[in-house]
Amino acid sequence: MLKARNTIKKHAMLRAGDRVGVALSGGADSVALLHMLANLAPEYALELFALHLNHGIRGEESDRDEAFVRKLAGSMNIPLESERISIPKLRQERGGSLEDLCRDERYAFFERMARRRRLDKVALGHTLSDQAETIIMRFLRGSGLEGLKGFLPVRDGIYIRPLMEVTRDEILSFLGEEGIPFVTDSSNRDETYLRNRIRGRLVPELKASYNVRLEENIGRTAEILRLEDDFIRESVAGIIAEWTIDTDRARLPVPKLKELHPALLWRLIKTILETHSPVKNGIGYLHVKAVADLIVAVDSYHHFNYPKPMLAGLRAALKDGGRLAIMDYYKSGFRDPDHIRAEKPEVIKEIEAEGFRLVKEIEHVPDTQYLLIFEMAD
Repeated sequence: MLKARNTIKKHAMLRAGDRVGVALSGGADSVALLHMLANLAPEYALELFALHLNHGIRGEESDRDEAFVRKLAGSMNIPLESERISIPKLRQERGGSLEDLCRDERYAFFERMARRRRLDKVALGHTLSDQAETIIMRFLRGSGLEGLKGFLPVRDGIYIRPLMEVTRDEILSFLGEEGIPFVTDSSNRDETYLRNRIRGRLVPELKASYNVRLEENIGRTAEILRLEDDFIRESVAGIIAEWTIDTDRARLPVPKLKELHPALLWRLIKTILETHSPVKNGIGYLHVKAVADLIVAVDSYHHFNYPKPMLAGLRAALKDGGRLAIMDYYKSGFRDPDHIRAEKPEVIKEIEAEGFRLVKEIEHVPDTQYLLIFEMAD
């Protein structure tokens, strides 16, 4: 597992004496991760803890996994922290996708264990193969730079991915050579899920017919995109600081915004809109484009790809739970900026009658363009 050792050093994932939680599902990747870190423990003076969450999705198979993990951790003299939840029950209560709910509950579990065991790091078993699948999936969904950079080597200063430069085939080869057992999750063969179709059908076809080193090449691309994304993110942070933009009040200097390169403008808009969204990853292309079009509009009328021209001047961002909609308000009687200002209260009343409440009002001076921020009323 030399690659994993090099990844740890390259990204400074571990320090001497770290207390490390290891996400342990019992699958090949997590078992390889536990053994690799156990081998490194003397070198770094690590204190390891195995972390297992039984999602209660696969019945007896989930219980089998938990029993396997308990036995494995015991055989290696590694303390185990384990919890049981019922994802099906939680989904009935909350709704949403199964994958999102599992991920949210898993990270909530890790955070509880990090506090309980005073962990410095939580090691995750994501591999280079996972990275390739993630990036392909996001590409198919039309993601931008932030999505196509894939997952990070280190996130939030605590989550580390030592296996992110190791392929799944290399993991299986290591376990086979060492005679290390693991369990198989039958849901990984369920092609109802896009990721499983990509893993089981698309990636093998691409490797067989186009590029046998597909995963390595996608991983290299992801690394390049991470660097470029870091540059844009830091540049936007510098703009916010230099212009003294209060992202909570979001009063934006439109003339300066128009001078920005579109890449910086779009990222700045996204950053600001995310401060108004309860679901930080819920801001997408259409939301950002609507505000960007508002900012760069120079004529009285602008087409926005809608059936009729919209008067540049009065728009509203409506939040309904995790959704954000940028709305145009066209009034045939609008004649000039003063008239827009006078009609604004009527538009607000109209929106509030639909069950929203006005929480913020942004005037883009000197363009006399308004962005009204609404939330769904309780």
